[in-house]
Amino acid sequence: MSLAENIPEHYIQLLKKPVAIFGLGASGKAVASLMEKLKVLYVIYDEKTGDEGRVERHFERKDAMRHSLVIHSPAFQMEHPWIEIALGQGCCVVSEMDFAQQLRHGPTILVIGTNGKTTLQEFITFSLKRTGTSSMATGKNAYPLSRLAVHPDLDGVTAVCELGPEYIKPLKEFRFDTLFWTNFHEDHLDDPVEKKALFEVFRRLLHLSPGADIYVGDSVVKAAGELGRPLPDTVRLAREEDYADWELPNSSAFATSIHRPALALF
Repeated sequence: MSLAENIPEHYIQLLKKPVAIFGLGASGKAVASLMEKLKVLYVIYDEKTGDEGRVERHFERKDAMRHSLVIHSPAFQMEHPWIEIALGQGCCVVSEMDFAQQLRHGPTILVIGTNGKTTLQEFITFSLKRTGTSSMATGKNAYPLSRLAVHPDLDGVTAVCELGPEYIKPLKEFRFDTLFWTNFHEDHLDDPVEKKALFEVFRRLLHLSPGADIYVGDSVVKAAGELGRPLPDTVRLAREEDYADWELPNSSAFATSIHRPALALF
């Protein structure tokens, strides 16, 4: 199956106009490569770039009228005026991760939380490779999902994605197979409203992919109770004494190799 055949139907009409890409970081460049692979025209917008000539530094109403689809960097601030302009002109605005995930094949493991995310991401990726499963760390480590989608030789690779709150907020149709929510330690937030809002950012992921395997640390369960934000009944608590009873579906080798050391990070 070609990459173009993976495009969801609701995006096909949107791609008939040039795509607006917000941000010329690693993800913006990866989206540009993806558009080239799809033979879709695009325009990159980045107000801070010094790359004059091929990158637009301003995005105004007249610019928004040229596009139907805007794909932004995962960390692009949703309060940015460009987002408001694009939405005001009826553009479909999606995160690079949301769009790329629709086009790639392969399992997806998410790692979220306030501490230990990168360490756990790297450990999971390493463990999968040790068991013979092709995997790639992606997300906040500057290796965008779009790079996995654009290369045919990476089709089927397991994506191990680290997501921070700013990456999670714009996600609308992201699907995943397994989620590790390491912890929730936001003691620096004195305002209970802010703390609850941050917890809710993480929590909304639990409902984006029904049927996914979800593992959370003790502090997440404690925070859910304190903040009055219940977790789904399907969530499994990551306690070290229970590691022997765990088994990720269809991956017994992975379960055996990862659980004991990984649980220390929760």
